[in-house]
Amino acid sequence: MRYYLTEGLEGVERQKFTGGPAFTEAIESKAGELRSFDSNGRQYLVFSSVGQKDLALANQIRDADYKGLRFLYLDNEDFLD
Repeated sequence: MRYYLTEGLEGVERQKFTGGPAFTEAIESKAGELRSFDSNGRQYLVFSSVGQKDLALANQIRDADYKGLRFLYLDNEDFLD
């Protein structure tokens, strides 16, 4: 499992999932970087400490405002890519 958290994600900051507002802020920040071409090709966000309730909240936020986002949830690791 750890392979998926490291391979191709070198230099990607890992963030602890702390709730909806911080999740939304991280998405908006990354979108701003991508629009300004300041992302160094890094289009991914990685969140740790993502429980089932957190995943449900992230899915609600995505379905409401960010339909183009794709998630990879590693249940045994509690990570969301």
